[in-house]
Amino acid sequence: MRRVAHRDFAPVTAVEHERRAWRESSLADVRRLDRDLTINRKRVRRAVAASGTRCHRSSGISDVLTAKILGPPGNITPLRNRGTTPSYTGTADRSLSGDIRRHRCVDSGIAR
Repeated sequence: MRRVAHRDFAPVTAVEHERRAWRESSLADVRRLDRDLTINRKRVRRAVAASGTRCHRSSGISDVLTAKILGPPGNITPLRNRGTTPSYTGTADRSLSGDIRRHRCVDSGIAR
């Protein structure tokens, strides 16, 4: 049985034309984002290598997490003391932060 590609069907109605245009636009966006992500990974890898750290050689620590740990913290005025930095940068273990014991993983978002 022959597989038929979407391009073998010529759109007839206005809705089909719009669906095809949307599909092609979405595919172009995904391809562009994929290229950008590849470039970003290479840049992060080079920056981590240039930093001279060996942190990323540890098990479970990616180049992106290493860059996040080594990167500049940004505006430090909300930081009350040195102990609040991991929480601010999104690298704190939430199960150990504060007086209440929580059993949650660290979210990767940076709370700024």
